Amino acid sequence: MPSQAHRQKAKAAIIFQTIQDSPHLQDILTAATSDNQKTFFITKLLIALPDAFSGRTESPPDLFDILTTWFGKFKDASSMFGSVATALKDRRQFFTANRNIKVDFIHRIGLHWSPATRDTFLEGVATILLPKLTTPYPVTKQWMCESDVIDEKWRHYLNYDPRAQPDKRRPRQPIFRVDPSHLSLDIGPDQSAIIYDANTGELVMLILRNFCCDPDLLSHIDEIIKQAVDCRKRMRVSHFS
Repeated sequence: MPSQAHRQKAKAAIIFQTIQDSPHLQDILTAATSDNQKTFFITKLLIALPDAFSGRTESPPDLFDILTTWFGKFKDASSMFGSVATALKDRRQFFTANRNIKVDFIHRIGLHWSPATRDTFLEGVATILLPKLTTPYPVTKQWMCESDVIDEKWRHYLNYDPRAQPDKRRPRQPIFRVDPSHLSLDIGPDQSAIIYDANTGELVMLILRNFCCDPDLLSHIDEIIKQAVDCRKRMRVSHFS
C-alpha cells in the first residue's frame, strides 16, 4: 500500500504535469507574487484540475505556497517539469526585480525615513478639525474663480474664443467668484495639514507640501499629469452625471 509520502508525490506530479501542459498557467505562475495573484493562479489551476487539492481547506495563497514547497521537495522535479521550473525561476527573478523597484521608489519619494525623522516631519504638519458646513461653499455645479482677473479672462475666453468648449453636450455652468472670507479654511501655499471632520473624526484631506524633492520623479509625475490632461481634452464626452 503506498505511503502518504508516495501518494502526495503522485498527486503533486499530476498538478505539475497540468501546469507543464499549460503555457497559460505558466504565465500566471510567473507573475504570482502577491496574495491576489496567487489566488488567481490557484483559481485557474482548479478550473484545469478541479481535484488538485481535494481534502485540503487552506486558503488559496497557502495552497500556492504548499505547491511551491512540494516542487522544491520533489526529486528530479526540475528535470521532469522543465517549463514549471522555468516559470518558478522567472517568478523569483520578477519578485526580486519588483521588490528592488519598490525599494528604489520608496527612497526616491522620501519614505525611507527613520522613526525619528518621520516624527519630526509630522510635528510640522498641522492637525485641523473642521465641522461640515450646513450649506456647501463654494456652491456646487458652478465654475469657480478666485480673482477678478481670472473671472474676466474666463468670460472672455468662453464668449469670444472659437476653441472654447467645442463639445456642446456638456452645459456651461455659471462662473462663481469665490469669497475667501466664506471659506472654512484657506491653506497657504507652503502649509501642510491633516484635516479631520470635527463631528465624525473621519479623515477628509491630507496636504503635504514639498514632500518629494527628486527632480526626475517630479518631472515624470508632471509628464503623466500632462498626458492625462491632453487625453481628456481629446475625449468625446458621451455622458455627464
